[in-house]
Amino acid sequence: MTAPRWVRRGPGIVGVGYAVMVPRGWVQIPGQLRPEMAFDAVVDQLGSVLGGEVPAEFARRVGSGLIEARAADVDGHVLDSYVTAGPLPDTGTTASIVVTVVPVVARSTDDLDLLLLGRVGRGATALGVGGEPAVVWSETDGGQPARDSPGRVVRRRTMLSRVTGQLDRLVSATLTVLETHERTTGTDGASDAVADALVELFDAMLTTVRWLDAEGRVITGR
Repeated sequence: MTAPRWVRRGPGIVGVGYAVMVPRGWVQIPGQLRPEMAFDAVVDQLGSVLGGEVPAEFARRVGSGLIEARAADVDGHVLDSYVTAGPLPDTGTTASIVVTVVPVVARSTDDLDLLLLGRVGRGATALGVGGEPAVVWSETDGGQPARDSPGRVVRRRTMLSRVTGQLDRLVSATLTVLETHERTTGTDGASDAVADALVELFDAMLTTVRWLDAEGRVITGR
Protein backbone atom coordinates (compact mmCIF):
# COMPACT_ATOMS: atom_id res chain seq x y z
CA MET A 1 0.00 0.00 0.00
CA THR A 2 1.48 3.35 -1.02
CA ALA A 3 1.55 6.33 1.33
CA PRO A 4 -1.00 9.07 0.53
CA ARG A 5 0.42 11.91 -1.53
CA TRP A 6 -1.85 14.50 0.01
CA VAL A 7 -2.66 15.76 3.51
CA ARG A 8 -5.65 17.72 4.76
CA ARG A 9 -5.02 21.34 5.77
CA GLY A 10 -5.25 21.78 9.54
CA PRO A 11 -3.34 22.56 12.77
CA GLY A 12 0.32 21.66 12.52
CA ILE A 13 0.30 21.32 8.73
CA VAL A 14 2.96 23.63 7.28
CA GLY A 15 3.85 24.28 3.65
CA VAL A 16 7.58 24.14 2.96
CA GLY A 17 7.51 23.82 -0.83
CA TYR A 18 5.28 24.10 -3.85
CA ALA A 19 4.43 22.43 -7.14
CA VAL A 20 3.30 24.17 -10.33
CA MET A 21 2.56 23.12 -13.90
CA VAL A 22 5.10 24.64 -16.31
CA PRO A 23 4.18 25.05 -20.01
CA ARG A 24 6.25 23.39 -22.69
CA GLY A 25 9.02 25.66 -23.92
CA TRP A 26 9.82 27.07 -20.48
CA VAL A 27 12.90 26.09 -18.50
CA GLN A 28 13.07 25.87 -14.70
CA ILE A 29 16.19 27.29 -13.05
CA PRO A 30 16.40 25.87 -9.51
CA GLY A 31 17.33 28.57 -7.04
CA GLN A 32 18.12 26.34 -4.07
CA LEU A 33 20.86 24.25 -5.74
CA ARG A 34 24.57 24.87 -6.09
CA PRO A 35 25.31 26.56 -9.46
CA GLU A 36 26.87 23.43 -10.96
CA MET A 37 23.83 21.30 -10.05
CA ALA A 38 21.44 23.96 -11.32
CA PHE A 39 23.50 24.16 -14.52
CA ASP A 40 23.10 20.42 -15.17
CA ALA A 41 19.34 20.68 -14.60
CA VAL A 42 19.02 23.64 -16.99
CA VAL A 43 21.12 22.05 -19.75
CA ASP A 44 19.08 18.84 -19.56
CA GLN A 45 15.87 20.81 -19.99
CA LEU A 46 17.28 22.93 -22.81
CA GLY A 47 18.38 19.84 -24.68
CA SER A 48 14.87 18.46 -24.43
CA VAL A 49 13.21 21.74 -25.48
CA LEU A 50 15.61 22.43 -28.34
CA GLY A 51 15.54 18.84 -29.51
CA GLY A 52 19.28 18.30 -29.46
CA GLU A 53 22.61 19.24 -27.91
CA VAL A 54 22.94 22.70 -26.35
CA PRO A 55 25.59 24.84 -28.14
CA ALA A 56 28.78 25.14 -26.05
CA GLU A 57 28.81 28.95 -26.08
CA PHE A 58 25.20 29.12 -24.99
CA ALA A 59 25.88 26.60 -22.22
CA ARG A 60 28.84 28.68 -21.06
CA ARG A 61 26.66 31.79 -20.84
CA VAL A 62 24.02 29.86 -18.89
CA GLY A 63 26.61 28.61 -16.42
CA SER A 64 28.10 32.07 -15.94
CA GLY A 65 24.65 33.56 -15.38
CA LEU A 66 23.77 30.95 -12.76
CA ILE A 67 26.96 31.65 -10.81
CA GLU A 68 26.26 35.40 -10.85
CA ALA A 69 22.62 34.93 -9.84
CA ARG A 70 23.52 32.62 -6.96
CA ALA A 71 26.14 35.08 -5.71
CA ALA A 72 23.62 37.94 -5.81
CA ASP A 73 21.03 35.99 -3.79
CA VAL A 74 23.05 36.06 -0.58
CA ASP A 75 20.03 35.36 1.63
CA GLY A 76 18.76 32.48 -0.49
CA HIS A 77 15.34 34.04 -1.06
CA VAL A 78 15.00 32.90 -4.69
CA LEU A 79 13.23 29.55 -4.83
CA ASP A 80 13.11 29.06 -8.60
CA SER A 81 13.07 30.94 -11.88
CA TYR A 82 11.28 29.96 -15.07
CA VAL A 83 12.36 31.39 -18.43
CA THR A 84 11.35 30.94 -22.04
CA ALA A 85 13.95 28.96 -23.98
CA GLY A 86 14.98 31.97 -26.04
CA PRO A 87 12.69 34.53 -27.73
CA LEU A 88 9.18 33.35 -28.61
CA PRO A 89 9.02 32.59 -32.36
CA ASP A 90 8.47 35.64 -34.62
CA THR A 91 8.04 38.01 -31.68
CA GLY A 92 11.47 38.87 -30.26
CA THR A 93 9.80 38.56 -26.86
CA THR A 94 11.14 36.66 -23.88
CA ALA A 95 9.64 36.16 -20.43
CA SER A 96 10.71 35.07 -16.98
CA ILE A 97 8.97 34.19 -13.72
CA VAL A 98 10.95 34.52 -10.49
CA VAL A 99 9.58 32.87 -7.34
CA THR A 100 10.93 34.22 -4.06
CA VAL A 101 10.39 33.99 -0.32
CA VAL A 102 9.29 37.28 1.26
CA PRO A 103 10.15 37.34 5.01
CA VAL A 104 7.61 39.18 7.16
CA VAL A 105 7.17 39.96 10.83
CA ALA A 106 3.78 38.71 12.01
CA ARG A 107 2.26 37.52 15.26
CA SER A 108 -0.92 36.00 13.87
CA THR A 109 -2.74 34.93 10.73
CA ASP A 110 -4.70 38.19 10.91
CA ASP A 111 -1.48 40.18 10.44
CA LEU A 112 -0.77 38.50 7.10
CA ASP A 113 -4.37 38.83 5.94
CA LEU A 114 -4.29 42.56 6.70
CA LEU A 115 -1.03 42.90 4.80
CA LEU A 116 -2.62 41.34 1.71
CA LEU A 117 -5.79 43.43 2.13
CA GLY A 118 -3.60 46.53 2.13
CA ARG A 119 -2.39 45.55 -1.33
CA VAL A 120 -5.98 45.21 -2.51
CA GLY A 121 -6.54 48.78 -1.35
CA ARG A 122 -3.69 49.86 -3.65
CA GLY A 123 -5.01 48.30 -6.84
CA ALA A 124 -4.27 44.58 -6.45
CA THR A 125 -6.86 41.87 -7.05
CA ALA A 126 -7.58 39.18 -4.45
CA LEU A 127 -7.43 35.52 -5.44
CA GLY A 128 -6.64 32.10 -4.02
CA VAL A 129 -3.34 30.31 -4.67
CA GLY A 130 -3.12 26.70 -3.55
CA GLY A 131 -6.09 27.30 -1.26
CA GLU A 132 -4.45 30.28 0.48
CA PRO A 133 -5.26 34.03 0.26
CA ALA A 134 -3.23 35.92 -2.31
CA VAL A 135 -3.18 39.11 -4.36
CA VAL A 136 -1.98 39.91 -7.86
CA TRP A 137 -1.30 43.17 -9.69
CA SER A 138 0.15 44.36 -13.02
CA GLU A 139 2.39 47.22 -13.99
CA THR A 140 4.04 48.55 -17.11
CA ASP A 141 7.44 50.19 -17.34
CA GLY A 142 6.58 52.46 -20.24
CA GLY A 143 9.07 50.69 -22.49
CA GLN A 144 11.99 51.42 -20.18
CA PRO A 145 15.22 49.52 -20.92
CA ALA A 146 15.64 46.43 -18.78
CA ARG A 147 18.55 46.47 -16.35
CA ASP A 148 21.59 44.54 -17.66
CA SER A 149 19.55 43.15 -20.57
CA PRO A 150 19.35 44.03 -24.30
CA GLY A 151 15.70 45.03 -24.49
CA ARG A 152 12.80 46.81 -22.87
CA VAL A 153 10.30 45.67 -20.27
CA VAL A 154 6.80 45.42 -21.75
CA ARG A 155 4.89 44.13 -18.73
CA ARG A 156 5.30 42.97 -15.15
CA ARG A 157 2.77 41.07 -13.06
CA THR A 158 3.32 40.06 -9.44
CA MET A 159 1.55 37.61 -7.15
CA LEU A 160 1.94 37.61 -3.35
CA SER A 161 0.51 34.67 -1.43
CA ARG A 162 0.13 33.17 2.00
CA VAL A 163 1.72 29.74 2.51
CA THR A 164 -0.15 27.12 4.51
CA GLY A 165 0.87 27.24 8.18
CA GLN A 166 3.55 29.93 7.73
CA LEU A 167 3.43 33.12 9.80
CA ASP A 168 6.88 34.56 9.02
CA ARG A 169 6.91 34.49 5.22
CA LEU A 170 4.92 34.98 2.06
CA VAL A 171 5.80 33.78 -1.43
CA SER A 172 6.01 36.09 -4.43
CA ALA A 173 6.04 35.22 -8.13
CA THR A 174 6.84 37.94 -10.67
CA LEU A 175 6.36 37.67 -14.41
CA THR A 176 8.54 39.98 -16.53
CA VAL A 177 7.89 40.27 -20.27
CA LEU A 178 10.85 41.61 -22.22
CA GLU A 179 11.03 42.69 -25.85
CA THR A 180 14.54 42.19 -27.18
CA HIS A 181 16.24 44.38 -29.76
CA GLU A 182 16.30 41.41 -32.16
CA ARG A 183 12.64 41.83 -33.05
CA THR A 184 12.38 42.50 -36.78
CA THR A 185 8.64 42.31 -37.43
CA GLY A 186 5.45 43.49 -35.79
CA THR A 187 4.39 46.65 -33.99
CA ASP A 188 4.08 47.89 -30.44
CA GLY A 189 0.47 46.71 -30.56
CA ALA A 190 1.71 43.22 -31.35
CA SER A 191 4.06 43.39 -28.37
CA ASP A 192 1.15 44.32 -26.14
CA ALA A 193 -0.87 41.39 -27.49
CA VAL A 194 1.98 38.97 -26.76
CA ALA A 195 2.35 40.47 -23.27
CA ASP A 196 -1.39 40.07 -22.66
CA ALA A 197 -1.18 36.41 -23.68
CA LEU A 198 1.76 35.83 -21.34
CA VAL A 199 -0.13 37.47 -18.48
CA GLU A 200 -3.04 35.10 -19.13
CA LEU A 201 -0.58 32.19 -19.11
CA PHE A 202 0.91 33.40 -15.81
CA ASP A 203 -2.55 33.63 -14.24
CA ALA A 204 -3.34 30.12 -15.49
CA MET A 205 -0.11 28.82 -13.93
CA LEU A 206 -1.14 30.34 -10.58
CA THR A 207 -4.27 28.17 -10.57
CA THR A 208 -2.04 25.06 -10.66
CA VAL A 209 0.09 25.98 -7.62
CA ARG A 210 -0.12 23.50 -4.75
CA TRP A 211 1.65 23.87 -1.41
CA LEU A 212 3.63 20.84 -0.20
CA ASP A 213 4.49 19.73 3.32
CA ALA A 214 7.90 18.45 4.49
CA GLU A 215 7.10 14.98 3.14
CA GLY A 216 6.24 16.34 -0.30
CA ARG A 217 2.51 15.77 0.14
CA VAL A 218 0.00 18.14 -1.45
CA ILE A 219 -1.85 20.16 1.20
CA THR A 220 -5.56 20.21 0.42
CA GLY A 221 -8.75 21.44 2.03
CA ARG A 222 -10.76 18.50 0.68
